[in-house]
Amino acid sequence: MTGSPWEQIWHNKSDSEELWDWIVKHDSKEEAIVNFGLDGGDDTMINEVGLVHGHAYSHLGHVTLSDGTRLIKCRNPWGGNEKYTGDWSDNSEKWTEEFKKEVGFEAKDDGIFYIELSDYH
Repeated sequence: MTGSPWEQIWHNKSDSEELWDWIVKHDSKEEAIVNFGLDGGDDTMINEVGLVHGHAYSHLGHVTLSDGTRLIKCRNPWGGNEKYTGDWSDNSEKWTEEFKKEVGFEAKDDGIFYIELSDYH
């Protein structure tokens, strides 16, 4: 629609830098709502790190840690029913006390998780 504040983007970006720039740009817009999901299958198919195929996740923001690691903050709207278990998940050994302070991280059963850009991509 012309003049619509809504924009639907399907990204299949082969370049992580281009994807990161897109995320940063859209996070800075107050009206932007960014969601992502896994193609194919249905909500009974769960991949090796706990993400559900055919299911949408909310994008809550992004952060670059002091070591340069770029993380996407995400939320499963089903809450803690299905849990992401990959790197930077609630129980990941990658979370140092310093990194936890940088992002205000708390391991809770709230559906919120972080995923590294390279894994998100």
